[in-house]
Amino acid sequence: MMLSAKKPLRSRDLARIHILKAQLKLDDAAYRNVLWVHGRVESSADLDSHGRAAVIKHMESHLPTASVSRQNTPHNLSARDRGELQKIEALLTDADKPWAYAEAILRTQTRGQKTRMAFASSRERVGVVAALHRQAIKRLSAELLLALGEDWARIGAGIAEREFGLGDQRNFTAYPQMMSQVLRWHREMQSQSRD
Repeated sequence: MMLSAKKPLRSRDLARIHILKAQLKLDDAAYRNVLWVHGRVESSADLDSHGRAAVIKHMESHLPTASVSRQNTPHNLSARDRGELQKIEALLTDADKPWAYAEAILRTQTRGQKTRMAFASSRERVGVVAALHRQAIKRLSAELLLALGEDWARIGAGIAEREFGLGDQRNFTAYPQMMSQVLRWHREMQSQSRD
């Protein structure tokens, strides 16, 4: 997956804002109020880098101290293992699932021999990433079908190319992160058109 050179930070910030909105369970009125008070805009798409930082800082300050996705996060792994954990955490956050869900997958895959992610081998963590990845693609495919219709893969790939710089449209359905980004973008456009 290749994002255009000028959009990665903006895209990451906007994705973080939408994840925080979901974690805080903000309705549209409360969300728009946060955008106006901290960024002086009515849509997150209009935020500049300072506005995005201010909105993210404000929203993160209102997260519960032990967010659902952070409970049971393994802390005793080496730095080289962090990449796998970050992938797992990103997939869990996008699916709105706790760490216990990933550990249940690990337990199933190891036939009960491993119950905590902290004790999983790198190969076992990769297996959890693969399972979460497959689930994300299945879930997002269904959501995009409902949102965009029967031709969702072609339409979604076009949106990904136009809005986020994904060059190879054939790979769109292999990237849950991009599929999720397109779905959030579509929902934001729907929300703006209702206003």
